[in-house]
Amino acid sequence: MVRIYLQEIGRYPMLTADQEIAYGRQVQQIMAIEQRKNELTQQLDREPNRILLVTLLDPLPQEKLRKILRGLMNLSIQQIVPEDVALMEALLATFGEAFDEVETYGNPPSADYLRQLLDSDYFIAISLH
Repeated sequence: MVRIYLQEIGRYPMLTADQEIAYGRQVQQIMAIEQRKNELTQQLDREPNRILLVTLLDPLPQEKLRKILRGLMNLSIQQIVPEDVALMEALLATFGEAFDEVETYGNPPSADYLRQLLDSDYFIAISLH
């Protein structure tokens, strides 16, 4: 039995140390994403769509955000804060129409959840005027 196993694994090349580290990191990232997705599913009482999941999992780095904002200098930018739940709900409805995801965005999370999200350190929402 051991001989058969060794013959089988001998058919495939061994991973280099760098490959092993890279694959290990990818597995850790996938596990973290799955954990966050499960948490969001419980908070929303539904599975989050890809757009919401990507937005929450991959916030813009500060420098990238600054470059985007510099390109929009002629617009007025306002950070959406926990007191702006109605605005956030309106934005979600607009996103639903824009991304053809009316069913997903048309059933927004509770106002308490939106307040908590807008007050968190890992989520930034801005509106342009």
